[in-house]
Amino acid sequence: ATPGRALSTLPGAHWSALSPAAPLRYWRLVDLDERGGLTRAPLHVSERILHFLAGVAGLDARLEGLVEPAPPQRHVPAVGNDREAGRAAYLLDSPEPPVVYLSGADSATHMSVAWGTAEKLGRRLFMLRAADLPVDPVERHGLARLWEREARLTGGLLLVEVDAGTREMAACGAFLSEGGFPALVTADLPVPFPVRREVVRLAVELPPASERETAWRDALGARGARLNGFVPARSAQFQLPLALIQAAARDALAGLPENEPVVALEQRLWEACRRQGRPNLDDLAQRIE
Repeated sequence: ATPGRALSTLPGAHWSALSPAAPLRYWRLVDLDERGGLTRAPLHVSERILHFLAGVAGLDARLEGLVEPAPPQRHVPAVGNDREAGRAAYLLDSPEPPVVYLSGADSATHMSVAWGTAEKLGRRLFMLRAADLPVDPVERHGLARLWEREARLTGGLLLVEVDAGTREMAACGAFLSEGGFPALVTADLPVPFPVRREVVRLAVELPPASERETAWRDALGARGARLNGFVPARSAQFQLPLALIQAAARDALAGLPENEPVVALEQRLWEACRRQGRPNLDDLAQRIE
C-alpha cells in the first residue's frame, strides 16, 4: 500500500493526515520510505505498533539497551517513603505532569519511592541512565518521541538516574524537555538541571530509628533475639535504608550455622553493614582523574 492509494480509497481521507505533525507520523504509527515520492512511498505499519495490536508485549527494539524495566522491590517501603510516593503520584497524575526530582537519602531509598509511585499510579516502572542518552540532539529527540509513545502504550513511568556531571545534567534536561511523559529523576548531588518543564523537588529522608530497628529484627528473625543491644547500636551507627538492612542481614546469615556463637554473628553483621554502607559513602565522594 502507498499513501496515494490510501488517500484515493479511504472515505474522508485528507492530505493533512500525511503531515509530519499528524498522529500517524508524529507517533510513528506508520513507516514511510519517501525516496520515491510521498504519495508513492511504501506504507508500513510500525513493527512495535503491529505487535501492540496483536497483544504481544515488549519494548520497541530501538529502546532496548537504553530503557529497561526496574528490578522488582523485595521489601516493604518505609512509612516516609510511602508518603513521598503518594505526593509524587499526585503530582504526576496530570495531563501535563511536572518532572519530579527525588533528592536526599540514597539510591535504594529513591528506588523504593519510585516503585511506590508507580504502584499508586498503576504504571510500570522503567529506568534510564542519563549517561546513556545520545549526544546528538536529533537522536535524543527521536528517543524522547519513542519513549513517550511507549509510555502511552505500556503505561510506563520513567525513572532517570543522573550523575552530577555537566553533560549528563544537560542531556537529561534536553531529553525531558522533548515530551510531556511522566518522569522521576534522581541525582547523586542536589544540583539543578536545565529543563523546559516544571520541576518539583521532593526531599526523601531515611526511615526513622524505630523503623530501622524493626526492619533489623524482622530480617534477623529468631537469631536477632540473641543479640543483646546489638541491633539498636548498629541501626544508629550505620543508618541503612530498609532495602540495605535486608541485604546486610542476608549477607551475614548466609551459610552461618544455627549454633554459631553470638560473637561470630555480631562480627559478620558488622562486616555486612560496612559492605552495604560503603556505596553510600562512595556517593559522597567525587572522583578526581
